[in-house]
Amino acid sequence: EGATFRFTPNAVDGSPSEIATLRGHALRNPRLEFQCYGKPCTMPRHQALYGLSEYRFSRTTLKGEPGPMPSLVQKCISYMAVLNRRPVDEFWALVNYYPLPTDSIARHSDDEPENQRGASIATFSFGDMPRKFRLSRKHPHLSGKYTHRWDLALPNNSCGIMQGPDFQSAYVHEVLPLTKKEQKYAAEHSLDMGRLSITVRARVPDAYSVRNQASLTSKRSA
Repeated sequence: EGATFRFTPNAVDGSPSEIATLRGHALRNPRLEFQCYGKPCTMPRHQALYGLSEYRFSRTTLKGEPGPMPSLVQKCISYMAVLNRRPVDEFWALVNYYPLPTDSIARHSDDEPENQRGASIATFSFGDMPRKFRLSRKHPHLSGKYTHRWDLALPNNSCGIMQGPDFQSAYVHEVLPLTKKEQKYAAEHSLDMGRLSITVRARVPDAYSVRNQASLTSKRSA
């Protein structure tokens, strides 16, 4: 209750040229580096940001892309704007490109202040090989434990939407690397193993004010 996952195949038609252009934009950005348990780590994907000047997560900052928004990003934002009956300028997009079969994104919740609380978050997938999108339900009493797990294959042009006021607090999600079996299948059928995703979210204009106010309140309490 209060958390559902909505899957739509063939939600947005991405042309080969549109996909290639967006891949190029992401590839020109180096993989972000961050600290994990005191050790330097590199994110196993390339990223690009549209509709925000910057996005802070996992103790890193991603800067917005200069120039016009690519047409494929516009299509995905328009899809969510129509679905939610809201203006397109109220949405922004994070592009993740996983060129290698071993690339992935770790288990997490999209609960940063830049993400409007309770608003739907959509991920659009493009690529020959569907990547598994894993959802895990948090244990209500044990931190770091999970009661259920679902592996959802998100194929080319599809859209998966995390919606409901309790989704990000009740679930975590991740994108898995391709298995050896999947890699073998892709090689035998001459399929591209890369995955391109566009995550569309509702804009929160005062996100940084909220963050700063929370930090100030925390310091005062201390």
